[in-house]
Order: sequence, then structure tokens, then C-alpha cells
Amino acid sequence: MVPLYQRNFQVNYFEKDEITWIIESHLTDTEHDIMVTLDVSVPEMVIEDAQIKFIRHPLKECTVIEQKAAQLKGVNILKDYRSKVLPLFMGPEGCPNIMTLLGVSTPGIPYFYYPHQMSIGQMEPEEWWSMVRTQFAGDCLAHKLFNQK
Repeated sequence: MVPLYQRNFQVNYFEKDEITWIIESHLTDTEHDIMVTLDVSVPEMVIEDAQIKFIRHPLKECTVIEQKAAQLKGVNILKDYRSKVLPLFMGPEGCPNIMTLLGVSTPGIPYFYYPHQMSIGQMEPEEWWSMVRTQFAGDCLAHKLFNQK
């Protein structure tokens, strides 16, 4: 079966330096070409800089949301991501495409950063699994079940 429409999402995580990782998320479809870039301080997981760029959009008004990127600065991904980001980008003052890009990219950074630290010998596996049991215990069903063992 051939799809009538198709949306493509790409998420990349980069290590800029020892204290900063970059998240790039990209959405393309017939109407949109949107890029969101976040600079995140690690290991704190605080958004230090943010950019939203509409390369292609159906309405000229779409680009107004780019200004809201500045409001992401200072958001702690581990502590207040949901409470700060959802109100900014959902509803009539937001943009569901930006919320989708943030949703498929931003919450994932701890699950790449910390295991990467293990892979380069900067973190012990026991330290990571302790975080899964404590700090990330409420993040998903698998963590909940893991913690019930």
C-alpha cells in the first residue's frame, strides 16, 4: 500500500564538548520543513540555548512560533520539562509540530548521554541502573516493572 502522505522525523544527538550536547530534530512532509536545535548542559540536562527554524511552512504565520525558542532556555529536562514545555507549545498559542519535534527528541537525551558515559568509562553501570531505579523510575512502564523486581 502506498501512503497518501508521509512525515519524516530525524533526531540526532551530538557531543559539542564535555559539558554540552546538542539535540537536532527535523520534520519534513509536503507542507513543512522544520528544524529544532537545543544546546543542553550535561550532566545537569538544562537547555542552554534553543532555535526553531521553519524552512518550509504552509502559512507565513507559522514562523511566529520561532520566537518561543528563547523560552526553552533554562528548562531542566529531568525536573520540569513537561510542566514548562507543554504549556508553551500546545493549544492556540503553540504549534503541534514543534511539540512533536520536542517530544520525539528532548526526553531521550538522558538515555543516550548516560549510557554513552558508561561506554567511554566515565560512569559505572551500577550508577546508571541506580538512576533508572530512582531518578527515572516514573518515566515508563519498563522502569516501573524493573523496579518491582
